Amino acid sequence: MKLVEDGLFFLTKPRVIHALPGRLRLHVSFLKRWGRDYDELVALTARLLTIPEGIHEVSPCAATGNVLIRYDAKRYSEDELLAFLDSVFRIVMAQRDDCLKAHKRDLTDVEARLRQWLRRSLSHRLHLDRRLRIPEDVFQ
Repeated sequence: MKLVEDGLFFLTKPRVIHALPGRLRLHVSFLKRWGRDYDELVALTARLLTIPEGIHEVSPCAATGNVLIRYDAKRYSEDELLAFLDSVFRIVMAQRDDCLKAHKRDLTDVEARLRQWLRRSLSHRLHLDRRLRIPEDVFQ
């Protein structure tokens, strides 16, 4: 079971395709794996990633698995941003079943709850513990 989980978490690791200060193009395999069937869920994940101040835009493409991110390079280093993205993607992947079930319902309420949870979970800097779990009531 550990091998399967490690493999799934490998799919969440953002790989830098191109980087300029304030702009990153990444490849995130699980976004492509979810594909167009889950465009709403991919878009929701992208909207959640813009919650921290200083992340201006997150533009995912589920067809390619690429994500373009515009951010304030004076506020966050590339490494900080990558660690944050990796942690959010890991949390979403760890709870993929709940996320996919929520996808089949109206996501408006789920998104509001996820936004509140993420705001509470972020520390002073752009850090999120990868082991965090989204509370069950968010998905209900």
